[in-house]
Amino acid sequence: MNRSKKNNNGYIIRVIEKITEEGTFITEKRVVNKEELALKAYDSLLEKYPDLKIECFNYKTGEMLNKNF
Repeated sequence: MNRSKKNNNGYIIRVIEKITEEGTFITEKRVVNKEELALKAYDSLLEKYPDLKIECFNYKTGEMLNKNF
């Protein structure tokens, strides 16, 4: 049985420790399926890692919801 999803968007929130020529080093990453959950996760990670770069975006569209850099 095939079920189609009404909302197949997903959001990624990632904490970036550093970016070098070798690549991006991620401290923590979360994936959620609702925008409000993504923004809550972003806020909690911002409190946990105040000195690191954090970005929150929709992985289907690439739309950036929030970032602190």
